[in-house]
Amino acid sequence: MNYTAYQRDYFKNIPKGVYIRQRANAKRRTIPWEFTFETWWKLWEESGKWDQRGTRRGDYCMGRKNDQGPYHPDNCVIIPFGQNSRFSILKSQPHLNRENSKKDILPLRFAEDLQWKCKVA
Repeated sequence: MNYTAYQRDYFKNIPKGVYIRQRANAKRRTIPWEFTFETWWKLWEESGKWDQRGTRRGDYCMGRKNDQGPYHPDNCVIIPFGQNSRFSILKSQPHLNRENSKKDILPLRFAEDLQWKCKVA
C-alpha cells in the first residue's frame, strides 16, 4: 500500500501506527516480536518519554537489552537513542569495545544502569 506524504505524517505520532511500523521493522530484521499493542503502549506510557521519541540526539527509543533477544516486555526498555545506536554498533563491530579503555567502557556501564532504572515492571 502506498501512502502519500500527508498520510505518513498523519500516522507518524499515532501510537497504533507506530506500533505497527515497529513490529514490521522487527519482522524485516527477523527479530521476534512478542508485544501486544497494550504491553507496548504501557512501556512507552509509563516511561513518560512518548513525546520525546525519535531518532535524533536527545530523543528516546525502545531498545532491547544488549541489543539481543526478542522484542518482549521483559527484554525492552526506553533509552536514549544514542545509547541504543551504540549497542548496535558494538554488536556489529566488537573490536570497537576495547576492554582497557575507560572512555569506551563507561558509556556502556551507564547504559546498562540506565536500562534497569528505566525498566517498567
